[in-house]
Amino acid sequence: MLDTKKFLFCLLLISLVGFILRFYQYDKIPPFLETADEVMYPWAGMSLLKTGTPSSWSWFPSYKNAQRVEYWGAEFNIVTPWTEKPPLYSLVTGFVSLLFGEDQFSAVKISTIRLTPLFISFITILLVGLSASVIFNNKIAILASLIYATTPAIVVSNRLSLTENLLTPLIFLAILILKIKKGIIWEKVAPYLLGIISGMAILTRQFGIILPIYIAIILLIEKKKTQ
Repeated sequence: MLDTKKFLFCLLLISLVGFILRFYQYDKIPPFLETADEVMYPWAGMSLLKTGTPSSWSWFPSYKNAQRVEYWGAEFNIVTPWTEKPPLYSLVTGFVSLLFGEDQFSAVKISTIRLTPLFISFITILLVGLSASVIFNNKIAILASLIYATTPAIVVSNRLSLTENLLTPLIFLAILILKIKKGIIWEKVAPYLLGIISGMAILTRQFGIILPIYIAIILLIEKKKTQ
C-alpha cells in the first residue's frame, strides 16, 4: 500500500505528465475550427465583458438581430444577445482572450483559448486520483489517474475549449467533498462548498443541473442510513 506522501508525489507526477501530453502541439491537434464551439465561448465572454451584452455565433433562426461574417475562411452567423449557454465558461475564456489583447472576434487565437482547458485538465487529473483514493484505495487511484492522464482520446478532448472540460472537475470535486468527512467544522463548511460547486456547474452547462440533483440524492441516502 502506498503511503500518503508517496501517493501524492506519484499523483502530482502523473498530473504533470498528463499536462505535458496535452500541451504538446495543443494548438495544432485537433486543428483550428475542428469544432466552431471553441470560438463560440470566448466571443460571448469577451463581448459580455466589453459591452455588457453577449454576442456570438448561432444558426438558430429564432434570433432576430443577426449578421453574417466570415473569419478564417468560415462563415458565422453572429447574433446579439446570444443566450444559448450559461455564462461561466464564456466569461472565463473571454477574460483570458482579453488578457492576451485579443479584443476582436477575428483576433482570437486557438493557442490562447485552449490554455484554459489545458490548465483545468491538470486539476482534473489530480481530482480523479484524489476521488478514487477516498472511494477505493491509493493503488486504484494511481491507476485511474494514469489512465485519465494518458488515454489518447481523453488527451485530445481535454485540449478542446469546451464546457465539458470545466464541468468534469466540478463533478469530481463534489464527489471528493461528499466522501471526505473531517469533524464538525468540515461538516459545516462542506454544504456551502457543495452549494457553490453546484451553482458553478449550472452556470457552466445546462446539463450541470444533474450535479445538485446527484448531491441531494446522495445526502438523502446517507441521512436515511443514519436514522
